[in-house]
Amino acid sequence: RSCCGRSRPGLPAALAIALVAPLAIRVLSPHPVLPPAAAPATHGDVAARMLAGAALVVGLTAVADVLGPRLSGLLTVFPVATTVLAVFSHRNQGAPFAVHLLRGLAAGLYSLTAFFAALAFTLDRWGAAPAFAVAVVAALAAQLVVLRVLRR
Repeated sequence: RSCCGRSRPGLPAALAIALVAPLAIRVLSPHPVLPPAAAPATHGDVAARMLAGAALVVGLTAVADVLGPRLSGLLTVFPVATTVLAVFSHRNQGAPFAVHLLRGLAAGLYSLTAFFAALAFTLDRWGAAPAFAVAVVAALAAQLVVLRVLRR
């Protein structure tokens, strides 16, 4: 199949990319020393984060017809949340904290990959409810493994 005149990788290739990319991010990104903990976010800061996230989602929704459902969905899952978290973390707690946040988000991609891989393998065969139940369990299991590995 193709999208926008380009061929897309099949499920095995996409899964391989999804498993290697977070590791590559963690290996290739810097390891700065974290500064002391900053003060917690204020109510105004939380409101600004919510407005920024909402603005990105509304903007993405406005161009969803042009982008199509696949690209719109992809952009909503990762870049919107990551952009808001990274920008506000960088502003409030500095670059080293923002780098650690992004490294943590990269590690968290394994649970997202497990969730969507489980759906890809089970949704057509089992239907929505069982497939989503398996996907949630797969995501939780992946997150537990990642937490254990990172704590070592």
